[in-house]
Amino acid sequence: LFLKTGTRGTVWPDPWHVWWGAACDGLKEARAYLLVQEYAVCLNVQGGPWRGDAFHGVIKAAAAEYFRKCDCSDGLYRSVYDRICEERQVPLMERGAEEHYASLFKDIQKAPVLNKKGEKVNMGRRY
Repeated sequence: LFLKTGTRGTVWPDPWHVWWGAACDGLKEARAYLLVQEYAVCLNVQGGPWRGDAFHGVIKAAAAEYFRKCDCSDGLYRSVYDRICEERQVPLMERGAEEHYASLFKDIQKAPVLNKKGEKVNMGRRY
């Protein structure tokens, strides 16, 4: 192509593009690609529509109100406590003590997701 057009250039292989395309094709064939799209929406929810940060502000305000009104005995917190412990790889022996409920409740108030919007997941780039 370069000789034919009389231009200079370099051919650079792009294995990640090929790999992602094959993975997407497999997901589509297995009828599981919708899951990838749903996760992309979830990962982008903080940004909100139209490239703004409106939803991130709403999430921060809702979290601040929740932490102001509730404590570690709240039912919502208790219902997700085990999942938080699993994500943080808390040993089983430390889970379930009232002191741990309280310390984890205090610790999650400083979670990065509540303080930093994060990067946008762009499905168009695909990798």
